[in-house]
Amino acid sequence: MIELYDSADRYPLSSIPPDAHPIIFHLSEAFRYGSSKSAEKTRGVLILTYYPSFSSPTAPENAAYGLNCIGLCNGRILLHVEYNSNLLSTSSPNTGDFVAHAQLRWKRTPPYPPNVTVRDTPPSGFDGGFQRSYAGVETSEIVLFRNDPDGSHYDLAATCHANAQKTSCILHFSLKCDPKLSVTVNGLDSSYLVHSSDIVTRVNEFVSSMVDYPACKS
Repeated sequence: MIELYDSADRYPLSSIPPDAHPIIFHLSEAFRYGSSKSAEKTRGVLILTYYPSFSSPTAPENAAYGLNCIGLCNGRILLHVEYNSNLLSTSSPNTGDFVAHAQLRWKRTPPYPPNVTVRDTPPSGFDGGFQRSYAGVETSEIVLFRNDPDGSHYDLAATCHANAQKTSCILHFSLKCDPKLSVTVNGLDSSYLVHSSDIVTRVNEFVSSMVDYPACKS
């Protein structure tokens, strides 16, 4: 069991106020990664798994894969879940919308430095996006975003770094059961972006099943 505390609160985890209300995660040891390995109290849960199987790193089919692959190694992904009440003080209803608007404001809106070129990128499975390149630098940035069903906000953002060898991406969204539960899917090869809708749906189900929180129980 892991107690997940609000990232907006600034008290040390060694001295938690009695009125703090963490969200409880029941995370199997087989899926724990990094700072979540032995954590009982944390501000961010790290979950290592594989898409589309959502099996654990200890499963036989994953035995051959190390920690340095980007998605391609049997679909290896690293999920980061954070409880962030700061979203309540913004105009964004979820993490995807917050990230999309921040990227549009700071990286898509002119004026640009002389060495920066920004162009719209035709998205695959998204509703908009752009690529930001730097003169004399091999790496460029790609940002994609998807509208929510009613079209009033974004519900998913992808941020990618591209070079001649690979394009690695991160998906940003919120769990449906509580928009303050922010999720990132890290270590995603760009070839998986066409499956982004399925990834979000299945990650939502996978993570929500671990959350001891009434709104997350189907």
